[in-house]
Amino acid sequence: MSSLQDKVAMRHMDMYMEQEEKYTEAVMSDTERLQTKLQSEMASRLNFDLSMPPVRWGPWLYYRRVEEGKQYPVLCRRLASLNEEFISHKSPSYGFDFTSGKRIELKLLDYNQEAQRFGGYAYEELSEISPDHKFLAYTMYDKDNDYFKLSVRNLNSGGIALSDPFSGMTLAWESEGIVHCILKHHQGYFYLFTDAAKNGQTIDNHYLLRSPIDSSSNPRIWENVFIDSKDLAIEDVDFCKSHLQAVHLRELQPHFLPLPKHVCNISPGPNYDYYSTTMRFTISSPVMPDAVVDYDLSNGKWDIVQQQNMLHERTRILYGTALSSAIAEKTTNVKFSSMNDVKSEDKNLWNDLSEFYACEHHNVSSFDGTMVPLTIVYSHKNRKDNQSPGLLHGHGAYGEILDKRCRSELKSLLDRGWIIAYADVRGGGGGGKKWHHDGRRTKKQNSVRDYISCAKYLIEKEIVQENKLAGWGYSVGGLLVASVINCFPGLFRAAVLKVPFLDATNTLLYPILPLTATDYEEFGYPGDVDEFYAIRKFSPYDNIQKDALYPALLVSSSFNTRFGVWEAAKWVARVREQTIYDPKHPILLNLLTDIVEENRYLQCKESAMETAFLIKAMDE
Repeated sequence: MSSLQDKVAMRHMDMYMEQEEKYTEAVMSDTERLQTKLQSEMASRLNFDLSMPPVRWGPWLYYRRVEEGKQYPVLCRRLASLNEEFISHKSPSYGFDFTSGKRIELKLLDYNQEAQRFGGYAYEELSEISPDHKFLAYTMYDKDNDYFKLSVRNLNSGGIALSDPFSGMTLAWESEGIVHCILKHHQGYFYLFTDAAKNGQTIDNHYLLRSPIDSSSNPRIWENVFIDSKDLAIEDVDFCKSHLQAVHLRELQPHFLPLPKHVCNISPGPNYDYYSTTMRFTISSPVMPDAVVDYDLSNGKWDIVQQQNMLHERTRILYGTALSSAIAEKTTNVKFSSMNDVKSEDKNLWNDLSEFYACEHHNVSSFDGTMVPLTIVYSHKNRKDNQSPGLLHGHGAYGEILDKRCRSELKSLLDRGWIIAYADVRGGGGGGKKWHHDGRRTKKQNSVRDYISCAKYLIEKEIVQENKLAGWGYSVGGLLVASVINCFPGLFRAAVLKVPFLDATNTLLYPILPLTATDYEEFGYPGDVDEFYAIRKFSPYDNIQKDALYPALLVSSSFNTRFGVWEAAKWVARVREQTIYDPKHPILLNLLTDIVEENRYLQCKESAMETAFLIKAMDE
């Protein structure tokens, strides 16, 4: 394309975006006061101090903090001996000791600068500090090429240490096909955590192998660490000098932390120190702000070291030694060895919101009898039986667990009597590899039917008022919700689709578009006849019902996402063209040039508009 053609095309795009923006503003003009109120509510709940609690490793304290006016954090460290009473980056300000006149903080990596390297977007998957504290290895997502790039930085000079981080490496293990694996060394052994097929047979869960580091066999011989058992399902592993830590679903003699109810996710933190027996992890729940916890494996003692606050009257400042004596006394002397030791009064130790919001777990029978987990959250005070509007979230792809964390923007709906529901449909995570595979490629329709079953369950059981249910989907979740709308346009009153994947057929047919091998494994290869027809069947752009009344729709997309902004624009245009027009069921397109998820204040504004849209749709 010539330079002139590029300029003409960009001008046409600018005009198109301006027209869509004006149309959305006109439709939403009667909600301006509501949007302002919602934005104020959501902004008041933002956690303004985004510093992470420090992790001690050897003589250093490592932590991340966000500088005022910056979008991304900075990785820093300081000597623990210079600041034993470390609370946060505010004391002393930015690591400067005004008494001695010396700067005690060292900036290791500024992710705002990394964003400039990677097209304005900074997303880190993994990072590790070398045992001698001289190097930092980290992977950053390269948006333009759609892969993670490994870099090794010299922490003394600040420069990139290796132009080719893979030089000098030797092959330890290989497998056919796309598999997940983690390789670690511990006490003279390599440990391999993987879900690769065994003896040519696909397995449902991960397993753990080990092999002596000095093994001379080629290929290397691996042995099982655990005996194969249906009663054992390992989710994740980590090591310290004295312990192997396994995050599991089931084990023969498990030890339980005194966790709050309704935990939906436990994720490991930056456990840098190999010689420490303390493991840091984050606990998430639909009715509790994320809690960062330190657990001592040697004695079972634990501390809540940081937790966000949503209710001002329950504010808790939990940074390292800043723990109040009352909380510290309660939390640091608790040791549990079995499930029976977990007492109900321990829930008071957490900043739990369950006295205000309920969380229920249901099992919904899908079309083929498969039981689909459905999580429901509502306000004790504001819920009205069979009169409440509802919002149903879904994703169902890549084997990823649906995000059910407590989110401040959803509190505005809960406090207005809404039901928030989460459908863990097939294709997602939490049910092993079979659950994932039963909702991908030629079986993708299982995800769609599971979501439909959950939506109907909410209405039939009078949990949500009939004709007042909305759908919500992000990325591939947008494909799920749009596919359901194509099947049953009258099932939802409204729907919000954020950066959705809507034109699966054309996108998968053209490898030049930003897709990876994982995407073809997930949705199918259009070169295969059976998979091509399966793709056509679930592709939202190809299955819009003519002369049907669609629900009110708000479709948001960005120029900085994996799935092209044109997918949202094409789908919206075709829906408007082929379906029945009704001013009470507007079809809105919200196109953005910024990455909303990485800008908290823009995200707050967009969430306010989405919430106002849903409230308006229910009141029409």
